[in-house]
Amino acid sequence: MTCPPGFHPRRGYTIKRTGTKVAAACVRTTAKAGSHANFVKSYRRLRTRRLQGFHRSQRGLSTTCKPGTILRAPYVRVAAGRRTLVRASCIKNVGNPGKGLPSGAPGIGPLQKGELSRFGYDHVVNMTTDARRLALAAAVKEYGSLTLWRKLNALFVYTRNTSPASSAVFKADRDWIRATYGIKAV
Repeated sequence: MTCPPGFHPRRGYTIKRTGTKVAAACVRTTAKAGSHANFVKSYRRLRTRRLQGFHRSQRGLSTTCKPGTILRAPYVRVAAGRRTLVRASCIKNVGNPGKGLPSGAPGIGPLQKGELSRFGYDHVVNMTTDARRLALAAAVKEYGSLTLWRKLNALFVYTRNTSPASSAVFKADRDWIRATYGIKAV
């Protein structure tokens, strides 16, 4: 079902209390596009739906991992229309020892994919300094220097252990934003 801009498809459902059937329809989108609540809700629904059909015993939940490793939850990889269960397993812990937030703390929060790549700020390790700065200058016009500084800082922090090369680029660009534009809200 295709819906006009500002609307999204809603699946049909039955009200259990009364037995009334509600048909599928296009409904007005009330949440801000790309909001975190929508992302979490759709991700949970997708993850739950993908794991359907795989018995719990196939998911391979182990309870203990060796020191230096953490438990990765099971998930379903979808490629070329085929669903493959990737069992829970112990993976290398790339976090800093003794670091971390208390459970339930939000931290920096999730990043929205594609917010900077639409300005041409993509694959930053392979970009020249001038090309990166042109893309960042365009992003500053839309987001403002404070918001962009925060985005780059989050990228720097999140990739510090997993991709040190790109993390160094994010840090250099973050510092360039501060030196060139200052830190001020729009």
